[in-house]
Amino acid sequence: MKITNPQIDIELIKQQTLADTQRCVMCGMCSAHCPTYELSQDENESPRGRIALIQSLLSGRIQSSPSIEKHLDNCLMCRSCETICPSKVPYSDILAFGRHYIESQKTPPAKQGYKQTLGLWLITQNHKIQQLAWLIKLYQRSGLQRLVRKTRILRLLELTPLGLARLERLIPSASRLSKPHPASSRPKNDHEQNISLFTGCLSPIFDQQTLQASKNILESCGYSVNIPKNQTCCGAIHAHNGDQKTAGKCAQRNIDAFTQHPSNKIIYSATGCGASLSAYQKEHPSISKVEVFDNNLADILGFLSRESALKNIKFSALDKKVMIHRPCLSRNILKITDQAETLLSNIPMLDIHLAQSKTICCGAAGSHMISHPEHAQSIREKLLAEIIAVKPDILVSDNLGCVLHIQQGLRSKGLDIEVMHPVVLLERQISLNLD
Repeated sequence: MKITNPQIDIELIKQQTLADTQRCVMCGMCSAHCPTYELSQDENESPRGRIALIQSLLSGRIQSSPSIEKHLDNCLMCRSCETICPSKVPYSDILAFGRHYIESQKTPPAKQGYKQTLGLWLITQNHKIQQLAWLIKLYQRSGLQRLVRKTRILRLLELTPLGLARLERLIPSASRLSKPHPASSRPKNDHEQNISLFTGCLSPIFDQQTLQASKNILESCGYSVNIPKNQTCCGAIHAHNGDQKTAGKCAQRNIDAFTQHPSNKIIYSATGCGASLSAYQKEHPSISKVEVFDNNLADILGFLSRESALKNIKFSALDKKVMIHRPCLSRNILKITDQAETLLSNIPMLDIHLAQSKTICCGAAGSHMISHPEHAQSIREKLLAEIIAVKPDILVSDNLGCVLHIQQGLRSKGLDIEVMHPVVLLERQISLNLD
């Protein structure tokens, strides 16, 4: 059961969560699919181990401790365990309440650090986001980034309490922050249905090229694309940090912004946002028009695949090797399977490879790569080893966090492999729009 209303009696949710923990038969099938258990071989780092800890906490058999908190906090919420579980145990709900319960029992209540408070506030301020994006561009284009990365300045930043060195390493190349070329031609809108594009809070800073490529390719398919100005963060980061009130406000604001034109299809490109947006109806059922929002919501890869939108588009050949990474949220929550492969197969001569470690999390896990960098980097190593073995020219992934985390890992190993969203590659290769 999700904690979406602070007024709900915590005891009621506690009893429901205890009942959910009892659905786990401790078969251990989940352990083979859990990245934290694979890394540590510690039962407490497995889904059933965490369920057992939470069950003991809620029943009063044990008290919380730093060790227990660490085991719960290490979970990446990749949800692979839920996909494989024969008993359909709602693990993510159990873990969410377990974390909340521990925080609620602290005296005095735990307070967010200033970095966390600042970050959660910033991502809901659209104008501040735009200013930050401009500053990052200036930092890169002025040559300051190159200077920082080639000198000892970055090492000095490691000592700062803000963790600036860690954040600096995640800044993508300037090309990701620049708009790609416009589509070669824009046919007149020949669809009755228009598109509203969800941009989110971080993509305008770190991934403008995917947003622009999404808009370009949809317009090349004949759709009219609108970007609602009043949209905001999807609320996922707030919810994961226990700020359900702000998460609800984000949901309300987005639903209001996107249902002003109820016939418009709502398209997102970042699957991290998509997982949160697709849960609005379940987690915020009382918000007006939430059902309209949910019915119109679609991932751009799925939309382009299902609508046969690319049938009138020709693509230039590309004699390169591309590797497809399937993020956890795409597989386990949004059920996005082979859409990227299907769409990229439209590009002649492209050599497509699927990541074999497709059931293993890359370690990004939203803000986990920032709050637990060593843990995230250790989990990432398996995927990096496979990428190195395949030696692709390009790696594609539809999750922005995964893209930034994988890109930083490849850069740390001195590898010059482009990492991008599949729609960026598709948009690059558009050669002709037919009548």
